[in-house]
Amino acid sequence: MELFNKRNERFWEETLDTSIDDLLKYFLGRVLREKIKYDNFKVISLQTSDSPLSETINHYSMDDLDEELLFVVNRTYTVFETQFEGVEYLFTSLKYYKHPDEYPDDYLRRRHFIQGIIKVQIKEAKGRKIGNVNALIDFLNKEVISNSFFNKQLLKYNYNWMGLIGSFAYMKPHPTNIENIFLPNLIKRQISRFVDSLLNYNEIGVSLRYLFNGEPGTGKTQLINAILNEINGKVTTFVVSETDFPVKKIFELAEMFKPCLLILDDLDLILQERDSSSLIEKCNLSTFLQYLDGLLPKSVFLLATTNDKTLVDKAASRPGRFDLIIDVGEIKPQNYFDLINRETNDNDILEFFTESVLSNLADKKITGAFLVNLIKQFKNIKLTSGKISSDEMKEYLDFSFRGFYKTNIPQTASGFGFGVKSNEKLVLNKND
Repeated sequence: MELFNKRNERFWEETLDTSIDDLLKYFLGRVLREKIKYDNFKVISLQTSDSPLSETINHYSMDDLDEELLFVVNRTYTVFETQFEGVEYLFTSLKYYKHPDEYPDDYLRRRHFIQGIIKVQIKEAKGRKIGNVNALIDFLNKEVISNSFFNKQLLKYNYNWMGLIGSFAYMKPHPTNIENIFLPNLIKRQISRFVDSLLNYNEIGVSLRYLFNGEPGTGKTQLINAILNEINGKVTTFVVSETDFPVKKIFELAEMFKPCLLILDDLDLILQERDSSSLIEKCNLSTFLQYLDGLLPKSVFLLATTNDKTLVDKAASRPGRFDLIIDVGEIKPQNYFDLINRETNDNDILEFFTESVLSNLADKKITGAFLVNLIKQFKNIKLTSGKISSDEMKEYLDFSFRGFYKTNIPQTASGFGFGVKSNEKLVLNKND
């Protein structure tokens, strides 16, 4: 994908999505700071203001820009003075809001419909070398993406007012690998296939879309972390867990990187059912379905999670829109002790888990997350008190189980698409 289209030889004007506009300006800012250096290209200066008509103009040189770079380039009006192949060019960027009439709210405009106009022209000066804007465009198409801070990084989306680019932050996956996760071998093979397809995309050329379904604590997050540890530093990855995010802009940004992994956590919350009263939720669902139906570039891989696939709109979860829906179940009782040994080597704690205790845990149908947390608390009690007895561990196990699993509050679930009717109620008996 080329970010910028060719124009005539002396002038270039293009309306850009804000993600591309911000990537370009961030790249120019980094060149100005000399974080990136070229023999044939440099940025001489930067001017910004809140409007082309503003009387207040801010001037920046290399020494002025440090951690403020994202803030500076996100101003409404920016002008970069650059030099390419000995010819000076002016980059002028103006942001504006383009939105349908049904989105009058300024908050929604900012989050979903902001665009930018970029103008590049040769700085006129007598006796200077004649430039070629198209040659500059070729250079930018190659360098802007490969030198962006997104390239081959793991980033989490968390909206802030500095625009799409400023809403991403670096993150590190929790250390784990697929062999440490207690799952059927068939599921492990599908995960390995996903990772192989992603890492070898340039040879295979086929992307995959998986939806992980399972109750909290069954290992979905561990699965995601295992995949992230395999690809970290090798593939550009975006993690999205906000319920209100600009679907179109995120997918367009992902398309710029080949390949790119997009992770949508808690899909049932992000994409509510189509009869939702929220206008923006309807917009998100419609746009998401369009991408799954063919707009999604083949270079974009997708991982999504849900605590209950019955809560995901049936149109989003039907066959063809995801390659696999993988049910991640509770840990098998025969794997309890392997998990315990993985979490601790403390003999006092290990000796507590007799066959009788393990059988009791199996009857309670605990999750792996519950067991991991239980051992964590045992170790903490021993560290703070200096010791922990078998009776104390038994008492804490029962106390913890009541807190996480016992309830006398009726729960209601509305389901869509997997055979659960929207008016059915899921009631947890207080004696369960």
